[in-house]
Amino acid sequence: MLIWYAQERYHPFSLKHEDENPDRPGVLMIHGFTGTPDELRPTAEIAFNAGSDVEVIGIPGMGADIGRFLEVRGDDWLASVMERWDDFTTRYRRRVLLGYSLGAALAIHAAAARPPDELALFAPLVRLADPKAVALPVAKLVLRELTPFKGMDFSQPATKRFFENTMPGLDVDDSETQRAIREDYVLPTRLLNDCRLIGREAGRLARHITVPATIIQGRPDDVVGHHNARWLADHLGGRVSYHEVAGNHLIPFDSVRSWSEVRPLVERLFARIGGGTTG
Repeated sequence: MLIWYAQERYHPFSLKHEDENPDRPGVLMIHGFTGTPDELRPTAEIAFNAGSDVEVIGIPGMGADIGRFLEVRGDDWLASVMERWDDFTTRYRRRVLLGYSLGAALAIHAAAARPPDELALFAPLVRLADPKAVALPVAKLVLRELTPFKGMDFSQPATKRFFENTMPGLDVDDSETQRAIREDYVLPTRLLNDCRLIGREAGRLARHITVPATIIQGRPDDVVGHHNARWLADHLGGRVSYHEVAGNHLIPFDSVRSWSEVRPLVERLFARIGGGTTG
């Protein structure tokens, strides 16, 4: 799996116009937990084509940096995002911050410290949907690691669709690939708890976010819970444009059915931003 994530598509990337227009918006994008910058590529291309410069960053220990996954902590994610956002804000007069899932929670933290002109949140994490997540502070001491794909049945169409959507090109019919997914994908419970803590603090920071925000949320969402996105929309301190689509947690992926509803929302958002209007 390390070789798989070494592909160029899973590295951070930028889409920048060649001119020196000082008023061109800059958009910093942050992917989700265990994800890669590639999951935001369709959104990045829409933003770029609408006139914005785009930078999609990687979260430490994920994507092309997956070799450090077992070493990093939530503090590393926060520090990296804060550093990248601080640098980004010096390069653009008009700044937009976009995050997906864990990336949305990290975006809220960054926005509270250094406000953007606009905030966009896809399936934002403020609470984990699973009610058992409240036990993570204790569970991480008792059960240090999970192997979430250990019993996965690769003959099931739903399993194949999941990997086709999230890791296109991966040969899940290959026996060695199946073994690697079942046995090598180890998820430390402390990282799940770090996700919980970062999301919880993002919820607490929500009222301090007074810039215009757009939330796009799939329903039902068994990862972050669509009801939690509604809660966030009600508690942000500025004007919120909230959109709920029929789908699931994978809303930024152009390979899933809900993208047909998400894409027009993203196009309208960045057409407005690229046209010089925020809020």
